[in-house]
Amino acid sequence: MKSFIVCFLFLLLAGCCKVYCDGTELTVSFEKFKARETDTVLFVSYVPNTGHTQVVNSFRIAAPVSPSDTSRSAVVQSLSSSYDWQVTLPSANKQFLLENFELTTEKCNCGGKKYKAIRSFAVNGSRKEGLFIALE
Repeated sequence: MKSFIVCFLFLLLAGCCKVYCDGTELTVSFEKFKARETDTVLFVSYVPNTGHTQVVNSFRIAAPVSPSDTSRSAVVQSLSSSYDWQVTLPSANKQFLLENFELTTEKCNCGGKKYKAIRSFAVNGSRKEGLFIALE
């Protein structure tokens, strides 16, 4: 009887959906940059549709990288689509503006609940689609 209960609980839990459906985060990575060019990355969030005048928050990712390091950048960061973002790479003298996030309603494959997902967004004025962007 004890083994029957254990098997029943196992089947019950194994059949449960373990997927978290949320598509409101944009994953940003840096392609074609050396590690030393992304040793410091500054992220500034703005209230959307304010012309980037109302700062919400900012943070920076900093890592010690030797000037002779020729490896590729490994920086990856998730950003909320609730804000416009300015991403600055001081070492590479580059700046990216991520804005105008357009969301859509999707249905989760597991459980059928509805959730919001990023349909498209603009990077320096150019329209992109998806939940991932590799900045170059």
